[in-house]
Amino acid sequence: MFESDGKRKELQAIGNAICTGFLLLVDVKDSTDRKDEFKRQWVPQMELLYGEFRRFVHEVHGVIKAWKGGMIAHGGVVPNPIGPMGQDPAAALGDSGGSRGSEESREREPVVKFIGDGCLAFFPWETSRDERGNLESVDHELAANIVRMVLAFREAVCSDDDLHAMRLKTVVAFLTNINQVEIEGQSDILGRGIDFCFRLEKFADGTHIVMNDYLRKILDLREGGVTRFGGSEYDVVACRKKMKGWEEPQSFYLLVRTEDIENYLTAAPSPYQEDVRTELIGYLIGKWRSRGPEKRSSWFGRAEKVGPEKRSSWSGQTEEVPATGAGETHGP
Repeated sequence: MFESDGKRKELQAIGNAICTGFLLLVDVKDSTDRKDEFKRQWVPQMELLYGEFRRFVHEVHGVIKAWKGGMIAHGGVVPNPIGPMGQDPAAALGDSGGSRGSEESREREPVVKFIGDGCLAFFPWETSRDERGNLESVDHELAANIVRMVLAFREAVCSDDDLHAMRLKTVVAFLTNINQVEIEGQSDILGRGIDFCFRLEKFADGTHIVMNDYLRKILDLREGGVTRFGGSEYDVVACRKKMKGWEEPQSFYLLVRTEDIENYLTAAPSPYQEDVRTELIGYLIGKWRSRGPEKRSSWFGRAEKVGPEKRSSWSGQTEEVPATGAGETHGP
């Protein structure tokens, strides 16, 4: 019935090309509004973003190859892994050989795709017959370096004068059971994990990045905990949502600075993305209550005494509360 023997061979080979790897997905926030605001600049802005994304992918790929090749000691840290936008990639993180990872996966280049206002990159880690993959083969320091680089890239894009405060919705994930195939000379990736990341992108925002549970486990991050990347503290906020294509609600995590939670909650909801306000408010309530009766943190981390005369407001400011009779309690 079908005449394309080449495509048939590709289909037969898919089962032999299962791999694991890191996936990065970025999409321009409020791109529809930006197209109206920057009519003449929009196309050059996107061309600039595409070029910088390719350069960034090259840097991340260099770090992964260097780790596999032994340039970065096991458990080591890459200092300042990304420079200002437009800077040439570090030659020291170039083509190194070595013994870590499988030979087959080491030869694979990242898959890069540009999808309208977004960019996708997949960095193969290793081939695996096990659909669940081997998370223990990924050093958490390597994963942490990749996340640091992603955070730095987002900041560089937002602060670039020519991009006019462009903000990126970002998903970072570690995926298993991914098929990497060659179609007419172009690499592509197939798998449920890819679909899942596009679902996660709906919950991302310029104020936070979204990660899947596999990456959280590799990073050894505690739900509701606080971690540090690049000199800043980030909260790890657990979410669980229904998603198209999955019968049961799925878990994912937000990596967000406390001050950015305030920015997200006080901004007008976007009609183009799903909402995680309930999860962020619930996280803040738990954080607020954990401070104890003596001294409670305001909603956004600024500590203040709470007593009969004062009550913490949502924005962290204080407002006078009339004195009341003995025995009455105040606050949530």
